[in-house]
Amino acid sequence: MRKEIKMIRNQLNEIIMTAIDKFYQNDFYLLEHDVHEQTISSTFACYLRDLFKEKNLQWNIDPEYNRNGENPKRLTGIGNVRPDIIIHLRGLNNDRGTEQNNLLVIEMKKDPTDKKIAIDMKKIQAFIEEPPFSYCYGLFIGLMRNRVNNRYVWSMRDGQH
Repeated sequence: MRKEIKMIRNQLNEIIMTAIDKFYQNDFYLLEHDVHEQTISSTFACYLRDLFKEKNLQWNIDPEYNRNGENPKRLTGIGNVRPDIIIHLRGLNNDRGTEQNNLLVIEMKKDPTDKKIAIDMKKIQAFIEEPPFSYCYGLFIGLMRNRVNNRYVWSMRDGQH
């Protein structure tokens, strides 16, 4: 199982980095002109969607997805939430914490402070740990105008980074 998880994470990382490349090539304007985070994350989600389709991976990629079935998406101690991007199978959860229907939750920030990173990491950890969500992976992406300084922080369901 460990090898399979690592392979999935490596494949996800490859897709994420390719989407980052495409974003910087085609949409750097959004960072340069301080456009709202929702525009940045939804544009990035389009690249992810294209790459998943290209690789024939059958996942839904949704920005700002705020539903858990018919109810608002809620986390204990945090309240109602809208993750920046999720990669999942719509209508399914990981109720027992062992399923793989909620693959990846992504939080993005432009020019993030350490405080903002910590807040988003708390939310990511809650999405990984709390049923019915129990995401397999979480990723914080901090986009900087100087791409070399981008921040990427991965989390996994079993607690590894």
